[in-house]
Amino acid sequence: MSASRPGCCSRPACLTALLELILLSSVAAQQVVVVRASPIEGTWRLVAHRAGQEVLRPPRADGWFSVRDGIVLFQLRRMAGDTVFEYYGSGTYAGSADRFSYGYDRMVLVTRRPTGVSVHDTIPLKGQQVFQARSGGRGSRYEADGGRFVFEVAGDTLIYSEDGSWLRRWIRLRPNVPTP
Repeated sequence: MSASRPGCCSRPACLTALLELILLSSVAAQQVVVVRASPIEGTWRLVAHRAGQEVLRPPRADGWFSVRDGIVLFQLRRMAGDTVFEYYGSGTYAGSADRFSYGYDRMVLVTRRPTGVSVHDTIPLKGQQVFQARSGGRGSRYEADGGRFVFEVAGDTLIYSEDGSWLRRWIRLRPNVPTP
């Protein structure tokens, strides 16, 4: 099919729309009650992603992480040479001042190469990953698995680390507030 015909879209646009529908359909089936607000709640935009020893910044890596109303959504896109890796995840979470837990019900991984596109629909975590609040530092720190996995929130910055090294840095997106 030609993308120039009315009512048609390109393959990447159709694939992206399909993935969004899949993610939204899995999220819509969930019902979660959040007991208390957590510092990690909000919508976050990726500002840096570590891939091995290389630090990727937009536009080589971009994405968002949303933790709102009991739903967690994740989207990451990074480029390595002529290959693009895309990750789309949806799941649930619960949070309080002393604890944060989340899990993905679905994660779709898309790899785009000049030779073709591959799509994998997976569940990366079995159940909820539980993070306990730890004191110290200049903000909120949540650790899981003895400190192997860490979320740190300092003001409008969120840092996710594994095994002592940060992997992703995010900044909080603030809603546009109309001025009087």
